[in-house]
Amino acid sequence: DRLYDKQKPPRMSLPTYPFERKRYWPFDTYKASDESNMDSVNTYIHANEHNIETRAIAYFKSTISQLVKIPVKEIQETEMLIHYGVDSIAISRLLVKMKSVMPKLTNSVVFEHPTIAELVEFLLKNEPDGLQKLLEGSTKKAENYISGNSVVLLNDVIEGRPIFWFHPGGGGIDGYQHIAEASERPFYGIVADSWIREKKIIQGVPEMALFYLTMIQSVQPEGPYDLGGFSLGGALAYEVARQLQMQGHSVSTITMIDSIYIPELMGKFWLDYKTSLLQTVNLLLIAQEPRNGSRVVSRLIHRNELDPGLSDAEFLEQVTQLALQRGFTYPSAYVEAIVMKRLKVRDASRFTDYKVLPLSNPADVRCHYFFNTTRRFYGELAPYFILDDNDNIPIEKLDYWAVWEKHLVHFEKTALPATDHVTLMNDRDNIQPVIDCCKELYSSKHNNSAGIFKTLIY
Repeated sequence: DRLYDKQKPPRMSLPTYPFERKRYWPFDTYKASDESNMDSVNTYIHANEHNIETRAIAYFKSTISQLVKIPVKEIQETEMLIHYGVDSIAISRLLVKMKSVMPKLTNSVVFEHPTIAELVEFLLKNEPDGLQKLLEGSTKKAENYISGNSVVLLNDVIEGRPIFWFHPGGGGIDGYQHIAEASERPFYGIVADSWIREKKIIQGVPEMALFYLTMIQSVQPEGPYDLGGFSLGGALAYEVARQLQMQGHSVSTITMIDSIYIPELMGKFWLDYKTSLLQTVNLLLIAQEPRNGSRVVSRLIHRNELDPGLSDAEFLEQVTQLALQRGFTYPSAYVEAIVMKRLKVRDASRFTDYKVLPLSNPADVRCHYFFNTTRRFYGELAPYFILDDNDNIPIEKLDYWAVWEKHLVHFEKTALPATDHVTLMNDRDNIQPVIDCCKELYSSKHNNSAGIFKTLIY
């Protein structure tokens, strides 16, 4: 119990004889060929093509195998997916595939049905047509995601000049899905994944941007580039653009959503473990019912219900129990993994020390900047997102985009109908102006001088 904090430990195969050569760590890369792995599963699927349940179980085993790099034969349909190392990034990739044919699925469906068997049973009952389409598409040679990387393809388009959007401070990219669906070109989200797993030491936004720059160039070696991001993601997009120009590449557009830069207030973004935990759980509660307004607020955890004097482990238990009473469906191990990722992104980005430097060719870039109308960071939800009022971020009367406007010649500002910064990406209505803009900006007609790129599948 002490070692795993009352969570079930991940299952790992032990050797059948003393000298069997095999790896036993969850994040070791499985070396077998993905293609041969997929072929063997497809053979299994076709052999049972009249049994949709069997085909569906085989499909999800194959998909999970590719996402977490574990052999198919070691994945059991009755085992919880989290025990195979299925994290938020893997779930995002799985949801992209599922929502492409079952758009009504909620983001919590995988957590509400945490085993392959339960998930298949749910889909057979509620989405039989969508499941059939999903299985019909499983025989395609190429899969529309990049496995084992920080670069995730968020739509089903594999031809055209790519778009790259960078993660915000939480490290994930779930909020970009609606924007990706509007794009007629490959839309990639850049997540804080590989450098965390590889325990690579990153010090500051410029170094993080350089790490991601190398990755996007493995997909698109030459410009012009289209970049974007929410919050910290917008700052990363700008910094990547600056470094690309220094290398002699061209950048066509930068799209920023409420990216804040006020040097004297940057220290306010330095959240501790307990505040990050409270924010993570309440954001996940909102994500379960993003459009229900006052009803959602009534389900959130208020700071007055919590005891900040508890140890981190005790505080996690307290928050988890309160969340469960509100219909929370996410395992505490998953929640803590998100919190730890946020803290790692915070420490690595050193955003409090970031200095915005000018572009080499500012006139070559068009910037579309979207800000929330109220200019409030937490707004009325502050008691649900910070443990102390001193941690509030007073930006209501500030032009927090001024530094970007100063360095970008073609700077177009658009207001969003959001009530605050922290929940801005949780409701499609909030970002509809962004979606409309990107639908035009990322249309196939803008596959200009860079030529046609074909998505790289790893």
